[in-house]
Order: sequence, then structure tokens, then C-alpha cells
Amino acid sequence: MNAEAQQKMIVIRAILTVICFAGGFVVPLLFLLAAFFASTIYSIVDPKPDPPVNAW
Repeated sequence: MNAEAQQKMIVIRAILTVICFAGGFVVPLLFLLAAFFASTIYSIVDPKPDPPVNAW
């Protein structure tokens, strides 16, 4: 394996690592956003009265 191919492999591996790290951060973030939007839309579609502040 010559030096040029080795350098290309290192670059590809670095890009893949960055993508994996970004995916690891983005996927939970997207999941949280989706849950937030779903709850917001659900509360708009099916509005419930706010519970009284001094419930206890």
C-alpha cells in the first residue's frame, strides 16, 4: 500500500468518524424534537384544561 492510498484511507476514516459522531448527537436531538412537536400538535388538536395550580 503506497503512501497516497494510505492518506486517502485516513481521510475517509476521519470523515466516517465525524459522520458517526454527528449522527450520535443528531439522532437523539431529532428524536427529542419529534417528541416535542408531537406533544405540541397533540395539545393543539386535543386541548385539555390546565390543572389547577394548588392541586394539593
